[in-house]
Amino acid sequence: MVAVVLMAVFAILATIITMSLSGDNDQERIEKVADELHRISSAMDSGGAGSFMNDMPRYPKNLSALTHRIAATDLQCTGNKYAGGDVAKWKGPYYPVPIDPAGHYLAPGFVVSNTIIYTTTKPQDLRLQIPNVSLSDANLLDIEVDGVSDLANGIVTYSSTGPSIGTVFYRAAIPANSC
Repeated sequence: MVAVVLMAVFAILATIITMSLSGDNDQERIEKVADELHRISSAMDSGGAGSFMNDMPRYPKNLSALTHRIAATDLQCTGNKYAGGDVAKWKGPYYPVPIDPAGHYLAPGFVVSNTIIYTTTKPQDLRLQIPNVSLSDANLLDIEVDGVSDLANGIVTYSSTGPSIGTVFYRAAIPANSC
């Protein structure tokens, strides 16, 4: 009888520990994604030395320009090609991890697209696109980055492509006339 009670107590404790650890892992994963998105944004423009915009006249069209030397055939955020003199200004890499043109893995459930979206609406901004994100992960990221979960305003926004899957957009404000 005592053995049965002890087994029940251990089972309950194991369940509680497993649930608490899985919650911590989700929080760590979301914090890692938020941190990496902030690092990518800083690599694009930290306002000082060591950022893409410190060396270049325009933001890139692709994230891979932060880690791979640009060429005259590469595109700026406007869709225009870089001039030959601009290509020589690249002093990267600006981000420590190579960014694959197919997408950059941040954490389970989060792969940021290589293409940077430039919006022409006021205020103009650059957006990093993370497709195929669950609604619950989007909410957790929004709370981590913006402090609230509204998914419509702030740095993190979300566009639903189905009942529980959609695309997260991470907004990076840009100075006037830089794209």
